Amino acid sequence: MADTFRVLVRSRPLSNNERSGDVPICVSMEGNDTCITDLSGNKGTRKFPFDASFLSHDENSANFADQSKVYDFVAPQTLDNAFAGYNVAIFAYGQTGSGKTHTMIGPDNDPGLIPNLLEGLFSRINALTAEGKNFTLQVSFLEIYNDNVRDLLSSKKAYNLKVREHPKSGPYVESLQWFAASSVDDVRRILDAGYRSRTVASTTMN
Repeated sequence: MADTFRVLVRSRPLSNNERSGDVPICVSMEGNDTCITDLSGNKGTRKFPFDASFLSHDENSANFADQSKVYDFVAPQTLDNAFAGYNVAIFAYGQTGSGKTHTMIGPDNDPGLIPNLLEGLFSRINALTAEGKNFTLQVSFLEIYNDNVRDLLSSKKAYNLKVREHPKSGPYVESLQWFAASSVDDVRRILDAGYRSRTVASTTMN
């Protein structure tokens, strides 16, 4: 692997209220730098370098990054490493309303990383299957909320599952259910069932 860890920043599309309210923007992107401007004028603009910075709040900008641009940056290395036998993970971090769901899932007419990665994953699986290779794909879906680990696919609504570590295969969640999937539609049905079981509550912005 050329890189084992990359940090990306993305601004999200503005909401209708933000558009209609003529809200001033303090975030901009220059190359891989994310720039924060003090709108009071006291501290000027500070630049923060990342592996990539995606501007998605201004469709008219020459630097505008849509879902496909984010996917094109993230997906190739992620899929390459997965098919090379490495564990891969994508973490979306940010306060409430910062655009995590938009980037990871996206609306039906503008899908995010997870739906697009599924298409890319099965495209590779189908191509390699045609060459005589065999694959087994399983899906699990858990939630960590208030320090409790919960299986979102369990009919028993199992709470507070234990995280263990196997001496050879590494960390795992005890009693977490896994479901076989053989197509993008299979995975989507499983994930949709998990989405309906998620905890939905207001949070304090950090």
